[in-house]
Amino acid sequence: DASAQSLAPELVGYAHIHLTEDLSSSESKAYYAQPGVWEETQKAYEHVMKAYPKGAVWPLNYGLAAYDAGYNNKAGELFNRAAEA
Repeated sequence: DASAQSLAPELVGYAHIHLTEDLSSSESKAYYAQPGVWEETQKAYEHVMKAYPKGAVWPLNYGLAAYDAGYNNKAGELFNRAAEA
């Protein structure tokens, strides 16, 4: 299925990371706490990681987003996954 291999969802994740690049830690957490933002980010990265399970860049970027959102345990899990890829 070509849609399962699409990187289009990854653009959503990158967009959220890009929007938080210059924000303080508290501002990033507030951004990701907005209704639907973290859920949309999770969905995008989970989709891409499922389509490309051996890629290290996806869990790394997802981990960065999780860290910025204040989900440090999730970020640690994702960073470990990226290191193992």
